[in-house]
Amino acid sequence: MYTVDVLLTMAAEADALFNDRRVAAKNYSELHNIRELAMACAEWMDTNGFSELPWVGPFGKPPFKKGDVVRVKKGARIYSTKKSNSKNAGRNYPVTLAYVHPGYVSHWRDVSVEQPKVEWAGAGGYWCWTDPSNVQLVTAAWSITPP
Repeated sequence: MYTVDVLLTMAAEADALFNDRRVAAKNYSELHNIRELAMACAEWMDTNGFSELPWVGPFGKPPFKKGDVVRVKKGARIYSTKKSNSKNAGRNYPVTLAYVHPGYVSHWRDVSVEQPKVEWAGAGGYWCWTDPSNVQLVTAAWSITPP
């Protein structure tokens, strides 16, 4: 779980390594990036009143993949490309995931944190998506591993 304190510790550790002259110069940009992302996510969590999250922005990964059949939980907030924009699920129902989007930090205009989301093809050809915490795995998509 990610908390504000965990993210601030990550940022401080990356900053300490960034300032350590013994660290190879090729790692500087990666360390700077981790520091900036962790600080942005910590500020976002604090501003929005989250005490802990299983994933935040680019940190953490939802345990789903394309092709998984998941159950959307009753009451989940579902967003759609349909003009009505969003609604709450009136019941539990299964869907097959088309995409699992990772979270990220956007620096366009203002800094904002975009949480991961899962997406599926909805009724009438509209795309639907929700937060990964609003779904439960029913059947995992299997993949063949080459010998």
